[in-house]
Parts: sequence; C-alpha cells; structure tokens
Amino acid sequence: MVRILIIKQESNHKLTEMILHTDLAKHFDQVKSINSALAVMTPETWSEYARDPDKPIPAPFDKKSLLALVLHAADISNAAKPWHLQQLFTMQILQEFFDQGDELKQRNMPLPPLSNRTTTNIPDSQIGFIAYLVKPLYESMS
Repeated sequence: MVRILIIKQESNHKLTEMILHTDLAKHFDQVKSINSALAVMTPETWSEYARDPDKPIPAPFDKKSLLALVLHAADISNAAKPWHLQQLFTMQILQEFFDQGDELKQRNMPLPPLSNRTTTNIPDSQIGFIAYLVKPLYESMS
C-alpha cells in the first residue's frame, strides 16, 4: 500500500510538472532548447544513442522533456485543427481572456494583451499566435 502511494505521489508530481510546462512563459525557452540541441546532433550522434541504451540522453531529448514538449504542442494545437474547430476553441479561449479583462477593468488594473474585448484585433492576434508560437514549435518538433 505504501509503495502504491509513493508511486501515485511521484506520478502526480510528474503530471503537475508536465502541466506547468504548458505555460506560454516557458514557450520560447523550450523552443530554443530543442533547436540548440538539434543543431549539434548529427546522424552519428543519434546512432550512438541508438546503440548504447545506457548512454544518458541530452536534456531536451530525455523522456520528461519530450513529454512536456508534446503536451505543450497539444495545448496550442488549435491552429492545426479544422477551421470550424479552430474558430470555436479560439473564441472560447478569447472569451476567457475578455472575462478576465472585464474583471481587471472593474478593479482599475492594467490589462494584459488580448484581454480587452474592445481593442483586441482577433484575426491579427491569431496570425501572430500561429506565426510566432505554433509554427516555430511544430517546425522544431518535425
């Protein structure tokens, strides 16, 4: 019973850590890390890792880092979905931002980007999101 509890606690910690990696504040560091590692990996280096299962995998390619990267990619994947789903999910996310902005306005607090329902240019915001966040991550992962 104690062993199961310890395993469950470790799994919950890993899951929490994975979810925290979906934070967009970590996005550019994740993309930079994977791109830097890819730049120095040669076919010969990949072959070395394939031949020696005991050789430690570099950080961006270890299981935990790759799982976090894939979860983050899934989290921002609306742009890769069919148009009707992309539009539906985008509007739901923006509605959350706008609701937050409305609440901040009532408290006379500054509004973060995309949270002002009267000034946010939705098409431009989505073009920027895809061009500067989604596309670079998916290119790195491919």
